[in-house]
Amino acid sequence: MSIGESLLNTVSEGIERGGDKGINNLRQLLEHINATKLSRLTGYHKTTIHKKTTEPQLIKVEEILKLAEKLNVSPERILNLAINEMAAIEADLKNKKREESPL
Repeated sequence: MSIGESLLNTVSEGIERGGDKGINNLRQLLEHINATKLSRLTGYHKTTIHKKTTEPQLIKVEEILKLAEKLNVSPERILNLAINEMAAIEADLKNKKREESPL
């Protein structure tokens, strides 16, 4: 099932662009194309999409390849989104620990 060529082009360009105005991690990907639409595009269940976003270390190579194919980007770009998501999660955890620790 299609998600619309315009949305697909916007997402693909955002992933390719990266940086301040692009898509740099999996959370940002889901801000541009929600889990339901991504599920329709890839054939993966919405729950799987959410799990892989919150636990990017679980993404399989076959899932990276399929996402890359469906989003018209290189597998390396999808792998970078996952790696960047892992770094973002780690940074969030460190910030949370800092906020919780007494002075």
